[in-house]
Amino acid sequence: MMEEDEDTGGNNSTYEIDLGNLTVEDTEDEPVSTISTNGVAPQDEPPLILEEVTSPVPLVTPTQATKLMAQVQDSHMAINFKFEEKVFTNGQKPPLICGSCQKEGHCKADCREDELPPLVRLPPMNNHFLNQLTAIFEQLTKDFEPSVEEIEERDRIVSDLEAYIKQFFSGVQLKLFGSSANGFGFQRSDLDICLTFKGNPEGKDIDHIQIIEALADKLKRYRQCNHVFAITTAKVPIVKFAIRRACLEGDLSLYNTLALQNTKLLATYANIDHRVKCLGYAMKYFAKLCDIGDASRGSLSSYAYILMVLHFLQQVKPPVIPVLQELYDHSKAAPEYMIDGWNAWFFREAKGKTLAQHWKDYGKNRDSVGQLWVSMLRYYTETFNCRGHVVTIRQ
Repeated sequence: MMEEDEDTGGNNSTYEIDLGNLTVEDTEDEPVSTISTNGVAPQDEPPLILEEVTSPVPLVTPTQATKLMAQVQDSHMAINFKFEEKVFTNGQKPPLICGSCQKEGHCKADCREDELPPLVRLPPMNNHFLNQLTAIFEQLTKDFEPSVEEIEERDRIVSDLEAYIKQFFSGVQLKLFGSSANGFGFQRSDLDICLTFKGNPEGKDIDHIQIIEALADKLKRYRQCNHVFAITTAKVPIVKFAIRRACLEGDLSLYNTLALQNTKLLATYANIDHRVKCLGYAMKYFAKLCDIGDASRGSLSSYAYILMVLHFLQQVKPPVIPVLQELYDHSKAAPEYMIDGWNAWFFREAKGKTLAQHWKDYGKNRDSVGQLWVSMLRYYTETFNCRGHVVTIRQ
């Protein structure tokens, strides 16, 4: 539609090109050999003259648009292009893609693949079945826990790595954390190593990224390591590497001190009662078999599954393990050991201070591993209120 421009006092004309009928395909640059939207080849298109435009043009091809713009530059005229939603979307809405299954047509909240099947109550278990479960879990622990030789080899790797890094950074201390040291690690599990500097427990005035990059550069020259590279964009910058002689992969981070303390806490629980370790391995293996042990894909991490086991063993009657953070003289203020703003204190046995002396329920629970496994399944499927409660091992 041709309009007189009121702002220019009638001296200039404004030509309105209505693009409401354009589609995405119509606006793409077409090859010379193709047919335009007017039904003719681009080189045969009739010229579009501004002075001859008396009504809105439903669509223009790229070739015509180029010629129009050339005319605008040589005149005192202006063109108004109407860009409407239906032009760009072709009348379609953005696709709805599920964040869980990555399929179109529904959102994650309505994903059928995330729907749980109806629960079936477990039938009563006879002693023969429970004894078989116990034997299976005992054997599973023996099959998957690292041997004494492997644990010693891991310690030697860390010791040798520390000696090498000390040549370039004085006061370095390396410590294992995570599954390699918490009592629930599988054979050949990755090495998670925390680096700190002696005399600087909180890592003050340290440029983590600069040190990580320098460590990666030095480890590339270490004969025992290969496939070394730094990841500095992560929340916790790390150096990833592999150990040649042991065929193990590892991550080296700086001042991951809260993870160190959590590792000590889990190791303490694992050493209180052998059933704790058996159930921990059973839960991790169960999650692996069911393919629900990858936090990056929306399920829980292996650490979270271990917390579920510990929480249940604290809640069962009588409890198998205590809440170590509550084993102190409640007539006094609660002990504190602050790390990154968190109170990470927990009870640890020492000379003249045993768990049996400070926990009244010590040794009272006599259930077998099989009985505890079935009870744990019932607890989380029938008793635990997942909407109103949280899994915690602090109370």
